Amino acid sequence: MREFMKRHDNDTLNLVAMFASGGIVGAGLALLLAPQSGKETRQSLTHMGSAIQKRSRRLRSDLHKRMDHLFTDIQDDVKSCMNNGKTWTEEKSREIEQALTRGKRHMEKEIGKILHA
Repeated sequence: MREFMKRHDNDTLNLVAMFASGGIVGAGLALLLAPQSGKETRQSLTHMGSAIQKRSRRLRSDLHKRMDHLFTDIQDDVKSCMNNGKTWTEEKSREIEQALTRGKRHMEKEIGKILHA
């Protein structure tokens, strides 16, 4: 399960990184083709790079928090299922034991009738 979570986490982070990289490249091309000075273009690119970096850090942090919550929820569900299974097994074991005891008593009565007949 942990390996799946790590792999899933890495896949998601890679997807976010590719998306951000594509955004940076696209924005850079748009700025390069826009009618403005080189200085303005460099300033715009720097500003966009900083904004994208901040956003990607926030997204990564949010993703980690969500993955932690998901893992905790799955862990709680598994524990709950195991406890429910244990309770069910104990109940059924008691029922079987009671049925066997009743069956034994009934057989003893029948044997007693046969022996005293």
